Amino acid sequence: MAGVAMLGLITEAHAFNVQFDDLIKRPAKFNGKTISVVGLLQVAGDNNYLWRDAESCQRLNLKDCIFVVNDMSRPSYPGTNLSIDAPLNYRWVRLTAVVDTSFHGRFGSDPFGLIQKQIDPLARPRERELLEIQGWFKNDTRRPVDIDIKCRAKKGSWEETFPLDPGELAPVTLVDGDNVVTAKQNVAKSLAKLIITLPGWRRYYDSRKKSYYFRILEGHIQPVLPNQAKNWRLVMPDRD
Repeated sequence: MAGVAMLGLITEAHAFNVQFDDLIKRPAKFNGKTISVVGLLQVAGDNNYLWRDAESCQRLNLKDCIFVVNDMSRPSYPGTNLSIDAPLNYRWVRLTAVVDTSFHGRFGSDPFGLIQKQIDPLARPRERELLEIQGWFKNDTRRPVDIDIKCRAKKGSWEETFPLDPGELAPVTLVDGDNVVTAKQNVAKSLAKLIITLPGWRRYYDSRKKSYYFRILEGHIQPVLPNQAKNWRLVMPDRD
């Protein structure tokens, strides 16, 4: 797998093999020690999380989740702004790490953290059912545009805006509900608008990569069939 060889920082020859449940229940027992534990890795932006299993991750059972502290000085995955660990997103791994009970997560609520040393993928497939649905947008106009997307779902609503230069591609997470996409030439002028209501649009759905594809054109936003997007330079190490 591309990039996996770059994931390990230090090979630990004397790590303690521990069970996930033992580590969760008694982290103080292993504090300061280098351990080796099996779990399901989630790579979310620059953050890594180790889950007990896919069900815990899907239900967001945070009692079965451990924050993994990685080295933020490492380069991004080649050709993207994604973490170098992205190829291991939702993969089963053996993690070598140092247990740190003085680390309490980004918000101070975690009982402990793991200082990442090395990640080795196991011979198990990616848990694809956990992948969020993405929409890929390609600017096929001759001008820079701003993409504004308003997501309205049962779990809540949010908005995201990002620039897109001519010929450039960018992904955004889509939700079950209404996804209102507006391409703007500037803050005041709307170039095109499209409402993507999910579930739906099955004809345009790339089920393997859980993605939709769209072209930004003068005056409208056009959905693209997956086979018509095969020549797009899509780098998706977190879901390939």
